[in-house]
Amino acid sequence: MMNVLSFDIEEWFCVTNFTPYIKREDWQNLESRVEFQTALILDMLKKYKTKATFFVLGWVAERHPDLIKWIYKEGHEIATHGYSHRLLSQMDEDEFKEDLKKSLEILENITGEKIIGHRACSFSLKKDKFWALDIMLDFNLKYDSSIFPVDELKNFPRYPFLIRKKQDKYLIEFPLSTIKVLNRNIRVLSGGPFRLTPLWLSKFIIRNKNKNKKPAILTLHSWEFDPKQPRIRCPNLLSKFRHYLNLNRTEERLKIILSEFEFFPFKEVINKFIPK
Repeated sequence: MMNVLSFDIEEWFCVTNFTPYIKREDWQNLESRVEFQTALILDMLKKYKTKATFFVLGWVAERHPDLIKWIYKEGHEIATHGYSHRLLSQMDEDEFKEDLKKSLEILENITGEKIIGHRACSFSLKKDKFWALDIMLDFNLKYDSSIFPVDELKNFPRYPFLIRKKQDKYLIEFPLSTIKVLNRNIRVLSGGPFRLTPLWLSKFIIRNKNKNKKPAILTLHSWEFDPKQPRIRCPNLLSKFRHYLNLNRTEERLKIILSEFEFFPFKEVINKFIPK
């Protein structure tokens, strides 16, 4: 079974949890750490001979084009994470279209290659924003990976499926990994849940999915490999817990996972899910 590995490339201060405490206009004045964080990831992937998908924030790519060229030259897939890291709930159709267009232009100018994948900020694609899927098709994207099939989307498929078709265009959705516990879908193998879950359990989840001929989708953020990143004075204890929990273990945990399982970028598995 072809498991998928992806990374969201964004600065430590871009995260949604800290939006109330860090003004967007202050981003340019804060310490950039994304280059060495991503370098660590690239070195690790080379060691374990693994290729992945990098969902790059347009704002980051605009400021670090050489970093994006490096990722691309290493043979990894570049996909878009939008430009501004705004939640879909905060954008209307025109704003999303402009944000997506801007990010695609930046990434395609850097790589010289058509971008085919998208991930929304903080996996924020909900039912009331499904108009975004049509816009993705208009930009000739081939897949999206923005849905956790939980809460209002709990009845959606838990594994890759055709989510939109327009004439001869197809859009495949790659939902983030979940497990079903007492008839409830629980998030696993991504960000905070991966850092919170004991390593043995993460390995069991991947093996179990593969045993049932299902792909595991593992996704992490570049800042999750940086336990020494600046600490935000944040009164919200839950936000602090989500962001800083076990950052010092991310690197070692991923190394162990890569030593035991095979992973691929989205572009190498998408054809398995396109209707014939």
